Amino acid sequence: MRLFRIVAVGTAMLCWATAALIGATASDDTTAASASRLTATVELRRIPGDDRVLAIAVENHGDHPITVIGAELATDSFTPTGLLPVEVTVPVGAIRDVFIAYGRGICGDELSPTAAPATARLLLTDRQRVDLALPHPDGTLDRLLATDCAAAYLDRTVSIAFRDWDTDSDGRLRANLELTRVGGAEPFRLDRLSGNPHFDLTVVATAEPVAILDGRDDRMTVPVVVDVDCDAHNLAEAKQPFRFPLWLTVGDRVAIPTTIPVTTSDIAHLETLRTRRCG
Repeated sequence: MRLFRIVAVGTAMLCWATAALIGATASDDTTAASASRLTATVELRRIPGDDRVLAIAVENHGDHPITVIGAELATDSFTPTGLLPVEVTVPVGAIRDVFIAYGRGICGDELSPTAAPATARLLLTDRQRVDLALPHPDGTLDRLLATDCAAAYLDRTVSIAFRDWDTDSDGRLRANLELTRVGGAEPFRLDRLSGNPHFDLTVVATAEPVAILDGRDDRMTVPVVVDVDCDAHNLAEAKQPFRFPLWLTVGDRVAIPTTIPVTTSDIAHLETLRTRRCG
């Protein structure tokens, strides 16, 4: 019979469960019997709006249900979070998702390191702590680590910001996208940028790549135009209306995806555009 995975997200914990969680963090005891009846894999399923959480699919091979009241991803590749409260019951013969928060990637100078072996550390209601080794290597953890390391590399290399908001004769917003070198001397290239289902972001110039900053300059400015899609469905379904992806290549590396940082002032300009154009 096919097993259906049911997402179970921990919410408020009972006082006794929280006390058990706190008490267990000081203990290194792992019950072999519990570990022998559980297995786990990493799954790239997310909680909407929370980018620092992944799912650990826990399968119960034992003869009675178990309930997880605390969970942690233990690995040398991400900063530790400690055991965090959850509440997920895994019936006999079933698989359930336990959502685990993970810390920031530990990268050093590497842009795309391989994730170290990882363990799903679980606390059960009977106060047993179970450490479940996750499959290694794991492509999901490798991708999450590479995303963090690429972002950290760009933070050390370049700052990105909208500047000089204005309105053109058609009622659209105009701005300059400013990229400033903050570290290193390597050239970098803006390959492309994009809007989202809510706001359309286009570059005034149509050159490819969009712009190049060689080792002799520290700043480049790219004029852009922003308009809004007033379709009622898009307005209602917009999950990240202020997320604007772009792709940068630094030196001879592959293009690194990132997003344009959006300030409170930027959001105010975009909201004004939406109100003016869509009513």
